Amino acid sequence: MRLLLMGICIFAASLVGSAKKAVVVSTLQLPPAEAIYNEGIDLLRQKQYDDAIIKFTATIAEDTTFTKAYYNRAIAYFESERYNKAISDLNVAIRQANNETASECYLIRGKIMFYLDDIKNALTDVDKAIELNPSNINARLDKAALLQYKREYALAEEEYSNILNISPDNASALLERGNCRQYIGQLEAAMNDYKILAINDSSNFQAKLNIATLTWKISADTVNSISLLNKLAKDNPQSAEVFNARGLIYSLTAQYDSAIADFDKAIAINKNYAAAYNNRGSAYYKQNKLETAIDNYNRAIEINTNYGDAYLNRAIVRELLRDENGSCNDLKAAAKLGVKNASEYFTKQCE
Repeated sequence: MRLLLMGICIFAASLVGSAKKAVVVSTLQLPPAEAIYNEGIDLLRQKQYDDAIIKFTATIAEDTTFTKAYYNRAIAYFESERYNKAISDLNVAIRQANNETASECYLIRGKIMFYLDDIKNALTDVDKAIELNPSNINARLDKAALLQYKREYALAEEEYSNILNISPDNASALLERGNCRQYIGQLEAAMNDYKILAINDSSNFQAKLNIATLTWKISADTVNSISLLNKLAKDNPQSAEVFNARGLIYSLTAQYDSAIADFDKAIAINKNYAAAYNNRGSAYYKQNKLETAIDNYNRAIEINTNYGDAYLNRAIVRELLRDENGSCNDLKAAAKLGVKNASEYFTKQCE
């Protein structure tokens, strides 16, 4: 599961001074609530969440209308995975806040709903965050990420385009719009997004990796694609992603020994790389090493129990091994996870 993209805003106390030049006021000169609040902000930035919560609670005891104390205490609760308490504080802050602050509150509450696997209410909250503050880019990015998570790639692509209309050079939006465009078959448009990203930031590894793999998808130009990946592997020898990507191209061009060697390298770098196990399983399947393929799919699913493609692949191999019950169980799991064609296969083979 892809986590929501953006970080969290911390509201510090406003500085006191003229419009032209802000003057930092010493803690001793601040009202008691604000002085305690600033101590809480410092602790929150240091990730000392329990101590920050104590300070924000003391702030609220001094001033029950101190909206940003509720908000930042909610952040501390959120970061320490006390989600119900975070929601309670955000609800209070929303009732007290102006639109800009309320927008941030809805954004954080949406993140919590995501972590609680309540996608419907997560989307409702980020939509409200955008309604209250249309320029809240973080809320728009989170909405697009939620749509991606739901596999609604066309809607996600549209939302990333909205973001880029506001912020044309937003790297996250360019990268993820390109990814969505791949899913909906707009390969040339996806390539354009990655190239813009690479021009804007020549050190952007993900843009270069996507350009290399998409080169093969668009034109089946194995030589050029492998050449680009070879350079990336040389520059990034500890990147499991590069070896997995190169292995996938070798596998798709029936160079299975080379593919398996690259998947081995990816797994040696990252022993919990589910995609590399899945892809290695498929290479072994192509070599008719079915039991070894099953072992790799098992490991991929063990690492990521929501890996729909691995369930589908294992279902195919289990069917070949005459494990009909196991195959049907895997098809059912893949269909539940939204894997294309899995429901159709299940209906034909298992009902």
